[in-house]
Amino acid sequence: IGITGLMFLGSIFFFLYFKDKEYLYYSVFLTGAITFYLSLSGHFFQYIWRDNGATGKIFLGFAMGIWVIGAGLFTKNFLQTFRYFPLASKLMNVYALLGVWVCCSVFFLPYPFF
Repeated sequence: IGITGLMFLGSIFFFLYFKDKEYLYYSVFLTGAITFYLSLSGHFFQYIWRDNGATGKIFLGFAMGIWVIGAGLFTKNFLQTFRYFPLASKLMNVYALLGVWVCCSVFFLPYPFF
């Protein structure tokens, strides 16, 4: 988690300095990964929401959706699939929309189904 956090801070710094979208998408990807791992390992439950397990379950799914969104957008823009492989670009759009669906579904579906 520590090295991933440093990578997140570095990518935010590079985004602010270079204004390149890939660094922003990579930061979103790392945010989702870090929060997913912290939720899955129980650290968020232990330190942030001790008395509310339902919030932890919702946040776990939401972090998974953010992770998927960041992965789709970063892959699409870093590999420039819109230029070299348009079908893969469309698939990455579908992948990112799947992440949006996961982020929204955690509020409506019970825990085992999102």
